[in-house]
Amino acid sequence: MQKILVKSLSTLLFGGFLAISSANAGYDMAFEVQNQQDSLEIALEKLVSDAENGDPTAMYEIGRLYLEDENFSEAMQWLEGAANKGHVNASVSTGIMYVEALGVKKDYARALKLFEAAAAQNSDLAYINLSNMYFNGYGVERDYSMSMDMLKKAAEYENDIAYLNIARMYFSGLGAETNYKEAFSWYLKAAERENIDAMASVGALYLKGKGVEVDYTEALKWLKKAADLENPLAYHAIADMYYNGQGVDQDLGQAFVWYKLAAEQGNVDAIVNVATFLYNGIGVENNIEEAFDWYKQAAELGDIESMFEVGRMYYQNEGIEKDF
Repeated sequence: MQKILVKSLSTLLFGGFLAISSANAGYDMAFEVQNQQDSLEIALEKLVSDAENGDPTAMYEIGRLYLEDENFSEAMQWLEGAANKGHVNASVSTGIMYVEALGVKKDYARALKLFEAAAAQNSDLAYINLSNMYFNGYGVERDYSMSMDMLKKAAEYENDIAYLNIARMYFSGLGAETNYKEAFSWYLKAAERENIDAMASVGALYLKGKGVEVDYTEALKWLKKAADLENPLAYHAIADMYYNGQGVDQDLGQAFVWYKLAAEQGNVDAIVNVATFLYNGIGVENNIEEAFDWYKQAAELGDIESMFEVGRMYYQNEGIEKDF
């Protein structure tokens, strides 16, 4: 039994909260550290004061701090306050919290109004989240065409998430006729903006020859870019290249190494492949007990063939005690 497959990209992912970023300079001298801490405390005091006096930007920043701390009820209080004063990013964040029921009851109608208000101020994130609403039918009738329209508005602001999701919709024929060439074009735009999933997808399309001529050199280039950033699809696709000898010398040992990297990140097909390699001694020393553990993991994730293998191995007592 062997299951050597590249899982196709079809799941659409939409943007959520933006992570708060910060950079703190390091100093050797203790007094410099103390001066920095004093300055930070003064800055925070001013931020709190401005927020309490109704400054929407300060309210938004306080809300983000609570959001980072996963204090959703406090975050909602400050973010919605800023949203009510017309702060664009606060409107988007508050809308997402209503969609995800974070610190508040789920309310698609309220989320929709917040996203629309932010979109009226030309927020690319608002357009992406409106696309999500139409794609899933949250508070509106499901409409893939409208979802695509919202993504294309976001794409006008060179948003890589918009590029990626437009590509996926062309690839899967949602909101537009299936068009692999068009899908490849949008994947490439996102990849060139350092979107990791898009890098893996560009590599996979070069490997499969979908929307572009097969080019193993380009495939490996993009897949390795994504693999360097720990993308499981890229790991899996590189493993396939070594398994099949596509653009590289066939090397079953290397195939196993790359499949295992993908498996360790929860890729079900890769988990099955690792189990198969271990069971049959493909590119690695035969190990029935370890193979069983991997098959069991895949079975628990819903893989039907692995369920059969686990049952068969129990029945035949292969490296484990029988359990009827």
